[in-house]
Amino acid sequence: MSVAKNLNIARAAFATLSAALALITLITFGADMDSAHFPGATLVLDTYTEQENPDLAGQLKQVFGGFKIKDSSDVCTNFVGPTSLLSSGMPKTTPCDYYKESEGAFYPLTKSKNSDVTTAKYRGWVVAPSCTKTNDTGDCAPFGYMGPLSALGAATFGVFAIRAILFGAHTCVMLLSDSVSLQTVIGSKGKQRIFLGLNILWMTISFSLFVWAAVAWQGMCDKIDTGLGRIVKDGSGEVQACATAYCNISFGGFFASYAVALLWFRIPNILIWAGIVDGPDNKYKQLNDDE
Repeated sequence: MSVAKNLNIARAAFATLSAALALITLITFGADMDSAHFPGATLVLDTYTEQENPDLAGQLKQVFGGFKIKDSSDVCTNFVGPTSLLSSGMPKTTPCDYYKESEGAFYPLTKSKNSDVTTAKYRGWVVAPSCTKTNDTGDCAPFGYMGPLSALGAATFGVFAIRAILFGAHTCVMLLSDSVSLQTVIGSKGKQRIFLGLNILWMTISFSLFVWAAVAWQGMCDKIDTGLGRIVKDGSGEVQACATAYCNISFGGFFASYAVALLWFRIPNILIWAGIVDGPDNKYKQLNDDE
């Protein structure tokens, strides 16, 4: 095996390792945001019950401006309402730890773990925006669903989706170069047909993953904005509500979406670095059925 081949394999190995570490890091980052109860981490969207509306039972409660948040104030809450006041410390209400879907119930945060302390108090950073949230959802909303951060992130993943289409299209052109037609490749039993099929499959999945990542990014921004106190006007009052139906996805789920999309996008590069396929700037070998 040549030195160049060994170097390509080494590059592929380290590229794979770096991609795997990046994926694990992103997922861990999101999971830690959930664990630390980052703003919005315990959001649950409210649904209609049989008693409220038999025809809409199980469907999300949609209000003008988004989707209503499930009220947990009878057990615990992570929101400071409009009539609540902060005194010398944290709000007196007990924060929520998680929501158990099977029981339809919230569970309060445990005050003390791995300790015999009986007078434990909640400590840490009090997360709140430095401005006043109003039912005009554009007020005090740097993470807003339609804000610059949300749009820029979605646009970034949108461009990656276009890049995936362009890369796949270029590979198809290279595979069908010279005198080899699409009909010839499809009718053959050679390696070109396999590469063509895998390329189209990769391109389709990569495009779909980046489109979802763009939607997920906006959902994550909405989750954070809602966790920071997003409210909408509902009749004569105000309710906490998400702008999208994706805001109750965990941060770990959001970050996993980004990581998987980016890793899948780099699969062709790993194959090229390993010398399994030719680079995009080289002519693909015209393989017949006997090769």
